[in-house]
Amino acid sequence: MPSFLRSSRPRLVVLLLACLVFAAACARPIRITHSAGAPGLPGTATERQIELDLLDRVNMERAARGLNRVTLDPNLANNAYAWSFTMAAQNSMYHSNLLTWISPYVAVAENIAWETSPPMTAGDMHVMWMRSDPHRHNVLAPNLTHIGIGVACVNGRMWGTERFGSTWSPDFGALPPVSPIVRADRGALAC
Repeated sequence: MPSFLRSSRPRLVVLLLACLVFAAACARPIRITHSAGAPGLPGTATERQIELDLLDRVNMERAARGLNRVTLDPNLANNAYAWSFTMAAQNSMYHSNLLTWISPYVAVAENIAWETSPPMTAGDMHVMWMRSDPHRHNVLAPNLTHIGIGVACVNGRMWGTERFGSTWSPDFGALPPVSPIVRADRGALAC
């Protein structure tokens, strides 16, 4: 072997390894992030807008009843999005195993929904949850402190998951009445 190849072999190996590392880094899936305050969350801009609208609606309902706002938890939001996408991919709506994501909370709850008759808006999904006793109870439980909302728009259909967590109490309190629904408007946000 010529001497110039022997002396440059370590450089060539380092260069080859650097190229492989760069290629592997570029091959990872791209995560679309929301630019308005929720860095690192997956999904499209439309899905993020719907999620932020649902968060606003939940906190307006809570404020109208003298309850503390729930804080957006990015881990709950990522998991809620993944669950919505899983349901959409399987074309089946069902609750997740709450025990798999309870940590670090002392109590958790989950609301799920899917669009049965297009076009469903974020407001329609919110009102549907507010008119359902168990879902409304989750939205308005005084012990809940955190929320993650995930909306997946698949084939023009909206799949939604709200995940709630409490850092201080497992007591969900009494079932709140249906009326008033503070944000009963349909809004315009849809898949």
